[in-house]
Amino acid sequence: MGKNLGPYLGAIGPFIGLLSAFLPSESEELTYMKKMMKAIDKRFDQMDKRFDNIEKMMKWNVVQVNFGQIEQRIKVMTLELRNLYSVPSEAVENRKKIFIAHYESDYQNSGTKLYHSIVNNQSMFQEDLCTSVLRYTDNDRKMTQLFLLGVMKLLLQSIQIELAYNYVNKYTHNANFTKSLWINRTIEVREKFNDADVHCKNVYLSESKEDVDEYSEKNKGKTNDQFATGLFNLLAGKYYWRDWIVVAFIPTAHRKYHKGHVKGGQYFVTYNKRYVLVTSVDKNHPVANFSRAAQKMKTRPLTYRSRSWMYGYKNYLRPAIHIYNSLDKTDAYLVSVTTCLFNIAYACNTNRLLIVNRCSMYALIMWG
Repeated sequence: MGKNLGPYLGAIGPFIGLLSAFLPSESEELTYMKKMMKAIDKRFDQMDKRFDNIEKMMKWNVVQVNFGQIEQRIKVMTLELRNLYSVPSEAVENRKKIFIAHYESDYQNSGTKLYHSIVNNQSMFQEDLCTSVLRYTDNDRKMTQLFLLGVMKLLLQSIQIELAYNYVNKYTHNANFTKSLWINRTIEVREKFNDADVHCKNVYLSESKEDVDEYSEKNKGKTNDQFATGLFNLLAGKYYWRDWIVVAFIPTAHRKYHKGHVKGGQYFVTYNKRYVLVTSVDKNHPVANFSRAAQKMKTRPLTYRSRSWMYGYKNYLRPAIHIYNSLDKTDAYLVSVTTCLFNIAYACNTNRLLIVNRCSMYALIMWG
């Protein structure tokens, strides 16, 4: 965006010129330009429903400008602009007069007001548009991106409207200035939107912890498999730029038969005694090389032999921590050593997973 906007805006002037030409029939160039403008309109319209669903979440009274009024003024003027290239050639001159009248009476610099609501910090009692969106989407990156894409749509439509007004009135120099002004403004807007996107990425850990806590509270009655799969799907969907793993089990024996660790995630016990291990890495993070770890996981003794006066010699299961401490955990973001008696369940991006099932003794999991 920004500099890339130049060719798109540059097409509006020639298009208006073609509309204004007194030709006995529609030229090939005008037909092509009409199709191009309608294609752009169609892509804009495809965003409306999803954008509207998120907009309903906002409480716009805390924003410096009345977003609803700005949006409606831009939409009304967009319809008037569409009418310019939808009517028959003989009706164009009248539509131009109607377009100018609506612009001068109703538009009220809505594009500039929208721009300022995005890039300007507001007073202590009010906030800018990006802050409002982040707050009301709970830093949901997909929803934030979708809404800001809708805002950018409105901004681009307002630029179309302002340039068309200048060209219809043959204010060529003003049109060139407006085009240059909006190219610079869209660069500022892009930077502001990028800041919002980076914020969403950076707060994933605290936000995901809230999601995990809420999910755990609402899904106490699920089986371990259902719990792990459901939580994984939630996290992988919302935090889609990261790979995730969820491990869940409910102990049926002494807890010494489990030892786990996560890096950059959560490891906790729910109210109904379910153990949950959750962590993630960025999708661009290199996949860990667990070749050395795999060898130890496959060969490490899981039992020890001991003699008692009553039973003589007998094999006993080693405590999980002894096995855990003996493993090569280099580059691992999650390690779990858990007896198979606990019916352990997991859901994850499997390309990062190493699991060695040595049942009926231990299931050894490493992920990173």
